[in-house]
Amino acid sequence: MLSEQKAKATVVKALQPLKKAVTELNRYQLVIKDTSAAVIEAELRNDEGYARVVINKGTEAVEGFKWFTYDTNDQLPSEQREQEMC
Repeated sequence: MLSEQKAKATVVKALQPLKKAVTELNRYQLVIKDTSAAVIEAELRNDEGYARVVINKGTEAVEGFKWFTYDTNDQLPSEQREQEMC
């Protein structure tokens, strides 16, 4: 199993292109939720909402990304924009 520090570094690296495209993500705090042999599960959180992230440990690529607001639990951004980012 990865240490939390190494897991965070892997997630930060995988999210760099996404953070360049969606600059609001830079205001979110990264929290590692779980690691397994294959993936790292993490959340990005701030006062406005959160994003759930799944990173493939082997490829260090984003496998899943869902962004929600606290008010509505609506997924952000739109499905079309999400598909373009992943």
